[in-house]
Amino acid sequence: MSELIVTKTIIEDFETIINDTAHVNDFHGKNILLTGVTGVIGKYFLAFLFYLRRTTNQEFMIYCLGRSEIKLLEVLPEVNRENYSFITHDLSLTTEISIDRGVRFDYIFHLASPASPVNFGSKLPTLLPNLFGTYHLLKLLKVGGRFLFTSTTGVYGEKAQNLEPNLENVFSGLDPLHPISCYLEGKRAAETLISSFCSDYPKFDYKIARLSICFGPGISRFDGRLFSDLTYALFDKTPMTMNSAGIVKRNFTYLSDCISGLLLILQSQDDQNVFNLASEESFVVRDLVEYAHEDFGLPKPFYGHGDESVSRFEAADSAVSTEALKSLGWTRRYSTMQAFRRTVGYLGELCPRCSV
Repeated sequence: MSELIVTKTIIEDFETIINDTAHVNDFHGKNILLTGVTGVIGKYFLAFLFYLRRTTNQEFMIYCLGRSEIKLLEVLPEVNRENYSFITHDLSLTTEISIDRGVRFDYIFHLASPASPVNFGSKLPTLLPNLFGTYHLLKLLKVGGRFLFTSTTGVYGEKAQNLEPNLENVFSGLDPLHPISCYLEGKRAAETLISSFCSDYPKFDYKIARLSICFGPGISRFDGRLFSDLTYALFDKTPMTMNSAGIVKRNFTYLSDCISGLLLILQSQDDQNVFNLASEESFVVRDLVEYAHEDFGLPKPFYGHGDESVSRFEAADSAVSTEALKSLGWTRRYSTMQAFRRTVGYLGELCPRCSV
């Protein structure tokens, strides 16, 4: 069920986003480019932009960039009825991006990058879209345009124990040869590239959103990350098997809260360029899984019997401060368990006889 269908839950999500960001999200007359439109965040964001355009009578052009328009139509079937342009390009290539008639963009949302450990077996397809892709996309901005890049709170590295949640300017160690540094160092390098480009060419502007774990409707059963495994275990009413003892701390943000944050960051007139976008509600993974199973009345999960070949970045605590984002007016609407309930409820809308 990796496709995203606009259901009652999705419409409620989109209305919440509009209500939370209506004072800043005027896209009228703009050219907007999105990458990563087949990913968890990208397809949800794209569906929101279509909804925004239809319901607010704003007129703006939407461009999607990816390797396959067929894949986009598979994961977002309702895109068939929308007015958009698709640019076929592989962002891991060194070649320039070909745009008809020299179109340039007011806003570019660079969301493209594999983020699940199941994809990190092949390193370059994860690393290069953050390097070559970012560079070639920056050159497509209009003068005065703004580039929004989705980075990760993983760029902070291993936070020392007993420290306060990371501010945007506090960093720790990160092993560049770690099995998933293709992702983490790729994001770090892309941040440096964007900052350098906009420093050398000051007529362009940028914002960076460092995301933690964002999930919601449209996640694949085979995503490979905890939120997917847990969501489908709750939906199927079966105990899940974890790949570890689950002793690390993680936080989870629902997709509508994520998109609200991205829109506020995009339109921010603040001098700050980088913002953490994450839940400050952290859970020890094992506690979260057991609590969710109890909340849904399911058997306890199994531990340490999963696929140990999948390498993960096991920072003990991924907590970050979101005070900068809150200063823009961001409010997290859904707690972690509400996020899981909404996602499971959405799956029930697609399959009513299977719903919890």
